[in-house]
Amino acid sequence: QRQLLYAKWRTSTISRVFVSHMHGDHVFGLPGLLCNAGSAACGPNGHHVTIVGPQGLRQWVRVALSVTYSSLGESTTYCVHELVGLDADRAYPDREEAGALAHLAPTVDAPRLPRDTYGSTPHPCERPGLDIIPDAEGIWHIPSLPSDPPMSVRAAELTHRVPTVGYVLLEDPRPGGVDASALLPL
Repeated sequence: QRQLLYAKWRTSTISRVFVSHMHGDHVFGLPGLLCNAGSAACGPNGHHVTIVGPQGLRQWVRVALSVTYSSLGESTTYCVHELVGLDADRAYPDREEAGALAHLAPTVDAPRLPRDTYGSTPHPCERPGLDIIPDAEGIWHIPSLPSDPPMSVRAAELTHRVPTVGYVLLEDPRPGGVDASALLPL
């Protein structure tokens, strides 16, 4: 999020965020980014941010926004598409059934928040996301948005200390070609 200030990008222009892994330096800025996008003037159709990342990201964003009582404004929404089926996730079996952050839920009811706000209940600004599974070759195909340029996004698992994916943006083939015989030699 801090780097966006140097780039002079407006958060209201961001429609997609790709998260490679769940280390703090990759995810701690997401709640602030979403809140800033919500406070920016977004026009009559509002603003939607699609976030893509490893399993556990959806729950983490829910928890971060809920326990901080964050609002994204009336016209900003987000969804989280999770890439499920990473081989490295098998090294963390306790993340499966209860959810990646279940161990953070208090043993007694929190005084101000219902227990289910700890990641199981969608945030009011959240829209349904997808659980994306890899194809037979272990590649995740990320759904395109209507506003996307002619390209596709793919993800593949990388080796790291925690479950990690890398992304590649593939431009669609362009029509036409070059007649090599018509070119002048240099």
